Amino acid sequence: MGALCSSPETIFLARGNHEDPELHWMYGFKNECLGKYDTETYQVICEFFKSLPYAHVIGTSVFVVHGGIPPQPITLNDINNLPRGNIFMQDANVPELAANLLWSDPQNNEGACNSIRGIGCKFGPDIVNRFLSDNNLSLIIRSHEVKTQGFEYTDNHKVLTIFSASHYGGGRNNAAVAQVMFTSNFRSPKVDIVVLGHGVLPVNSETPHQVILAILAIIFIVLVDYLMVMLS
Repeated sequence: MGALCSSPETIFLARGNHEDPELHWMYGFKNECLGKYDTETYQVICEFFKSLPYAHVIGTSVFVVHGGIPPQPITLNDINNLPRGNIFMQDANVPELAANLLWSDPQNNEGACNSIRGIGCKFGPDIVNRFLSDNNLSLIIRSHEVKTQGFEYTDNHKVLTIFSASHYGGGRNNAAVAQVMFTSNFRSPKVDIVVLGHGVLPVNSETPHQVILAILAIIFIVLVDYLMVMLS
């Protein structure tokens, strides 16, 4: 949030599944916030979380989301048209699409099935291929799952999971960030993975047409120096 306030033209946040009051309570954010500030400040933060977009498009070909995609066909316009300001996950009327964007995970098997998380789904390579083809995209970058090396490619390098909180929950996982660069047409992304053994961010070199994407535990930050198309 501080980074967004300091550089609103180059920092973009997307909503994650933990930006929700029920998880604030479960994982300690609410108590920490109330201990350091007050109820009014916490409520303002909740409103801010509700206003965050569910996804971004980098360049014209990389889809960035916290969780995943739904089993049924959707377009970027469907995501763009999702209501934001009045939805939390515990609400009975939460759209299924929103739940999938925040909670779903990829799987190796074709098709889709319910997630053991109790919300969202597990989606297979065929679901990924259809979504990318329907929306003229080439790559999904997402978070939501701890990876031992900090990252993992699945679905023939069409899905990249980045997790940039090292030693999550006291574990031994590395953190990682993805550096995404494009050619002049913004259609052919080149992705470099930087593994952060202790969660230390590398020095940012001011390379033209470069984005440094850092998903910090429950949200990710996209630093951009080039043309970006953002869903909001």
